[in-house]
Amino acid sequence: YRMLRGSGLTGMTGIPLSRALGKGYLLRPLLECSREQLESAVSELALDYVSDPSNNKDAYDRNYLRNQVLPVLKKRWPKLTQRWSENAALFQESNDLLEQYLAEDLKLCAPKSDQFELDVWSEMDAIKQSALLRHWLFSVLGLRVNSQVLDKIITEVIQARPDADPLLSLGAVKLRRYQNSLYLVPDMSERVESIKIVSDGDFDLGDGYLQVRGLPPEMKLTISRREGGESCTPIGKKHRAIKKILHEAKITPWHREKWPLAYCDDNLIAVPGVCLCQGFPIEENNEFSVLWHPFSLSDYS
Repeated sequence: YRMLRGSGLTGMTGIPLSRALGKGYLLRPLLECSREQLESAVSELALDYVSDPSNNKDAYDRNYLRNQVLPVLKKRWPKLTQRWSENAALFQESNDLLEQYLAEDLKLCAPKSDQFELDVWSEMDAIKQSALLRHWLFSVLGLRVNSQVLDKIITEVIQARPDADPLLSLGAVKLRRYQNSLYLVPDMSERVESIKIVSDGDFDLGDGYLQVRGLPPEMKLTISRREGGESCTPIGKKHRAIKKILHEAKITPWHREKWPLAYCDDNLIAVPGVCLCQGFPIEENNEFSVLWHPFSLSDYS
């Protein structure tokens, strides 16, 4: 069935005996047993069982192959199932070897699991480029992308114009490009828009956590999301727009959009994790800090 679908080397390895599933594993301990062995065991042990009535409906491709095609082939080649099983094992060996080689190249292109640098990748042969992108997405997301999706990644994301902010959805994760790197970005729709802070601590805002240290007892902070048009004077620098400050700090565009800002009495006093602002009493307190740590894909797994 997978051969007819054109699923490639990985698909031809067959169903795995075990694979990761969430925080655990999916195990198939009876996968290598034949139907005859299973039916014999059920009979000898007098086990109750359930037979799916849809298995007899040849309208499904898988059932048509099982009920109509395989019996004919087995008449000509009685050891067909055994031979295909042996081939699947050989495909698995080849696939494991390929992924070992790709894992070495992946170290050069993916210093972080959810970030893929294109500078080294662009110097590789086209066939390795495709294989390495597939391997990266599988190693991080457990997702096997087909040729159509891979073509979209290359043409719509990697080859998009330099000043673009391309995005491609891969299930619940977004694939984005910034400064010649690809990023896998989780859904950040659950973020907290505003919060009042009266003491030190770590505060979960849904898409990251805010770390406040050295806040004077008499001072209260309001953390609100950036909406656009804000500006400040960073300590030791000239007054300019928050948008420019975040860009100079090499913050990715999708994080810049809703970067949290720290206010005291309606005055902007800090761009968390980037700078403190001049002109407010807080700047004289050297122990004060407010940092912002956006969640990465690994924080959601």
